[in-house]
Amino acid sequence: GKMDFVIQISEFNNIDSFENTPVEVRVSKAKNLSITLDKNINTLNGRTVNNADWQLIDHPIFYRFIYIGNNRKFLANTTSSIGVESILSVEEGKEGFFTLKTSIMANSGGQTNYANDNASMEIFYKNNNNYNKP
Repeated sequence: GKMDFVIQISEFNNIDSFENTPVEVRVSKAKNLSITLDKNINTLNGRTVNNADWQLIDHPIFYRFIYIGNNRKFLANTTSSIGVESILSVEEGKEGFFTLKTSIMANSGGQTNYANDNASMEIFYKNNNNYNKP
């Protein structure tokens, strides 16, 4: 089913990011999760998003979101939100948990504080639909 979410990235140290070291957010892949980035949307689930400022790159292990706004410079004391649209594919009758993990790439934008670079959420899923049954 559809499972959309917003990733919020903030700069709190009053320092612009380094131009040659782009800010990069990674989302771990799961075999049953597909992610897309619609650069034309400004809101997702009622929240303002800045998708036009981000580029999605598909990698074998994770999805990479690279900040491309403002000539790739993430300004001091600003926040940017990524509206991620995704589909979680689950076989009929299956249920379980998977962990959605996001992280800021080390040294991303020239950062110096790594204490809050990772976030995760455990998601319970259950497919009890009978679409193909008479």
